[in-house]
Formats: sequence, C-alpha cells, structure tokens
Amino acid sequence: LMATAAAQDAVTSVLQYFPYTRKADADAALRAMEAWNGKTWKEFFQTMEKDTAYRTKGAYAWDAFLHEAARTPAGRKKAVDAMGNGLSVAKTSGLRQSLLKSAGSLGDDASVGLLAKELKSAANGVDAAMALATVGSPTALKALEKSLSSAPPSVKPQIESAISQIG
Repeated sequence: LMATAAAQDAVTSVLQYFPYTRKADADAALRAMEAWNGKTWKEFFQTMEKDTAYRTKGAYAWDAFLHEAARTPAGRKKAVDAMGNGLSVAKTSGLRQSLLKSAGSLGDDASVGLLAKELKSAANGVDAAMALATVGSPTALKALEKSLSSAPPSVKPQIESAISQIG
C-alpha cells in the first residue's frame, strides 16, 4: 500500500508541469519520468484512465516523454518498457490503441517484441500490425510473417497489408 501511495505521489508531482510553458519545469519532470520503475508507470497509466482531470495532462506528459526518449536507443528501450507496463494495466481500448501507436512511432526494433505479442489479440492485433508496418524493419517484417498463420481471422488482412507495405 505504501508503494502505491509513493507511485501516486510521483505521478502527481510530475503531471503538475504539463502542459508546460517553462522548459526547465518540463525537463525536471522528464528526468523524473526517466527514473520511474514499472510500478510508477502502471500508476501513471491507471491514473490517465480513471481520472479525467489528469487525462489531458497525462497525454501531454507521455508525448513529451516519448519525444525525449526517441533520441537514444536507451531512451527508446525505456519507453517500450513503460508501454509494456501500460498495456499490462490498460482497461480501455483507447489507451491500448494509443500505446500500440506509440510503439510504432518510435520506429525502433525495441518495440517489435511488444507489438508481436499483440498480433494474437483480436482486439489489438490490427493496431499492432499497423504499428509494426510503421516500424518497417526486417525484424518487424519477420514478426508479421511469423504471426500470419496463427493470427485471428479479423487481424490477418491487416498483417498481410503490413507485410506488403514493408516488403
């Protein structure tokens, strides 16, 4: 219970700076987000889903974090780990879709494993296939080809489209 309270406090202290008007405030908040562990990321995404007062602030914070993280391979890996934590607690299709699109927009093989797992889902597979097409790497292509035979029927056409888009 104490860990959850600490995670809630960490999320609240960061979200107060978004949307930001002073870069120094945002930089400090982004540094704090970079240090978050899985529990804090889960709290962040749960807060975005359940608290409409924080939904917009959370979206601004997430976008700023992704923009910063995309600059380095280590940052992209941290972002993918955060997305995995988000997907593990996401209850709404809107948040899941947003996280999958974010994984694709990183354009990095670090997100391929996360996205490949979602290809098995009738609910999320289409978004995962589109995100893998956005990644567009040979690794993404292999993940799509490997999943084609076992994917739900509703996802197969999007996988085929993603394969043709990359290939």
